[in-house]
Amino acid sequence: MLDLHTVLSQSAEWNRFLKMAEADRCHSLCFLAPEVVQRELAAMVARSLWGDPGAGEEDLLFAGQPGSPPGIEECRALALELSMVPVRRTFRVGVILSADRLSLPAANSLLKLTEEPPPRAKMVLLAERDNLIPTLRSRLAVFNLLPLEHRSPAPPPVGEGWGDLLRRCSSPGGRVDLVALRDEMNGWVGFLVSQGRFDEAQRISRVMEVLSTCPLSTSMAADMAFLTLEEGLDLA
Repeated sequence: MLDLHTVLSQSAEWNRFLKMAEADRCHSLCFLAPEVVQRELAAMVARSLWGDPGAGEEDLLFAGQPGSPPGIEECRALALELSMVPVRRTFRVGVILSADRLSLPAANSLLKLTEEPPPRAKMVLLAERDNLIPTLRSRLAVFNLLPLEHRSPAPPPVGEGWGDLLRRCSSPGGRVDLVALRDEMNGWVGFLVSQGRFDEAQRISRVMEVLSTCPLSTSMAADMAFLTLEEGLDLA
C-alpha cells in the first residue's frame, strides 16, 4: 500500500497547500490521489485546514466511497449539512470521494457549492484522474499528489531547451496540456531544492500556485515559467 506520509513529506504540492491553508486561502480544493488513500488524505487535509489535530471529526463530512462517487441526492444532502452550524470546529469540511467518477448531474449539482461554499464550510474533492468537467474544475484549487515516481525531479530547461518547451506548449502538433506542464514544474522544484537553489524553487512554486487558480493557456504558463527562472520574475 502507498505510504501516504512518505509521499506528502516529499511533495512540493502538499507544501503549497499547507502555505495556502495557513494564509486562509483555501475554500474549494481538489486533490489528485489514489483511491486507496483518499479517506486518510481527506482527514489530513481537514486537520491542516483547521490548524490543529485535536478533536472535531464530527465536522468532517463525507459523500461517496473510494471507487463509488456520490449521486446527485447525496451531493445535495452534503450541501444541506454544510449549511448547518459546526459541532466543534469553526467550520465544516465537506468531502467528495472519487470525484473523477461523478455523473454529469452530480457534478453539476456541486457548481454552486464549490463556487461559493456556505460561510462556515469548505469543500474538498478527491480524484484519481484529472478529468473533472471544466466548469467544476475551474472553481477548485488543484493539487497533484499522485505517486512521486510519476514526477521525478528533473532540471528545468536551459538555453535551447526553453525554445523546445515553448514550441511544445504552443504548437497544435506538439501540444503539452497544463496538467503535464505543472507536473514538469513540480519536477523542477524537486531538482532545484536538491541543488540548494531554494529561491528559484520558491518562485516556481508560486507560478504553480497561480496556475492552480487562474485559467491561463499552456503557452502563457510556459512563458511565465521562462520569465521566472531566466528573467527573475517573482510573483510574491
